[in-house]
Amino acid sequence: MKKMWTLLFLSLFLLSVNFAEARGRGRGFFGCDELSYGGPYCRNYENYRNFRKETIELREKINKKRFELERELLSDSPDKQKVSQLEKEVGNLWSELQKIREKYRQELGGLGFMRKDSYTWGGPVDFDKKIKRFTPALRDMRKETFELRSKLNEKKFLLEKELLSEHPDNVKVDNLKKEIDEIYRELEKIRESHRARSLR
Repeated sequence: MKKMWTLLFLSLFLLSVNFAEARGRGRGFFGCDELSYGGPYCRNYENYRNFRKETIELREKINKKRFELERELLSDSPDKQKVSQLEKEVGNLWSELQKIREKYRQELGGLGFMRKDSYTWGGPVDFDKKIKRFTPALRDMRKETFELRSKLNEKKFLLEKELLSEHPDNVKVDNLKKEIDEIYRELEKIRESHRARSLR
């Protein structure tokens, strides 16, 4: 019974991780895909593209701060002062992003954006409480995949920057997509390994 609950919790956690970290693989706001910019259901391509372009550096900064915060919280002896400072920095950066998001929302006539869409791009994550709820197995997996997940997000930002450029290099775009897919495969192998262990 204990193994069954552990497996269930692990599966739910992995599902949430995939949704949070695989951003860009599904459709974003009104069908505007995060990485391909457009699509048959994209309501306002230019608005969305301009938003992504204006916030790329800010979103990248938030992303790096989040990983820095997670690294600290996953350490054997987290520095509470550093954790508090990083949480504050993430919150401040997020507030900046929300202001820009509101500007683009008004350009669309004040449409109510979905709570989680590609204009929002996540939000402050209460890593402290989240990580405290991790089982030892989940914590180990998070630590084991940390560098890969960090590398994955770096590649995704590189790809987005290239796609947002005036003249995207198709060869570079294709290579980045292949690298991203390869990292996803590596992550999945590790996750499958952890799933298998939970069944023993």
